[in-house]
Amino acid sequence: MSVSDFPIFICFLIFIIWFTYERRKSEKIQEKKEKDFWSRESEANFSRRKNLDTITYIVIPYDTFPINKYSDASVKEAEELLLSLKEKRILNLTGKTSTELKLMYGAANLSALNEYDENFVTMIKTLHQYGEALYNSGHLDDAQTVLEFSVSSGSDLKSTYILLGNIYISLGLSHKIPELTDIAQKLDSLMKSPIINALNELYNAALPKE
Repeated sequence: MSVSDFPIFICFLIFIIWFTYERRKSEKIQEKKEKDFWSRESEANFSRRKNLDTITYIVIPYDTFPINKYSDASVKEAEELLLSLKEKRILNLTGKTSTELKLMYGAANLSALNEYDENFVTMIKTLHQYGEALYNSGHLDDAQTVLEFSVSSGSDLKSTYILLGNIYISLGLSHKIPELTDIAQKLDSLMKSPIINALNELYNAALPKE
């Protein structure tokens, strides 16, 4: 090795030492994460069943919706789907893992909780379908009522926020779009950022041009 190559060799050696250290540190962190996960999972699997009757479930306010008010086929179809949820328990568990649910409510309740969460997904999809049908039929005020309930219940459907934002613009209520952004800020969902970005674009486009 020549004298001129020595600094390069030292730098390469330092890099190898640093790389080895970082890899081992990463492996230890990953091992700890896995150990913690299986520890929590073991605890969750033996957690005692909680009384699910004490939970506050989502209640669809059918009396505030225009049920049977319009004869449009698309509106009637959405209403029928929505009414099928009337006797079902609905719970928004977005962002909660199975381990967290078992720790909170007991492992024996996981199947029921998944069902309640599936009912929530069905609800927000149906509410969007209902609101869209009302919007397309020209019933903007009623569409606003339906979609605002969906958003207040924790919907993370981007299409629902955008449709409601467009309704606000159509009704001269574009100043309410930032309120939707505030609601979206509280979402525990991967859709949080896409929804906020879309609402910001919608709001900025609705601002008066100078």
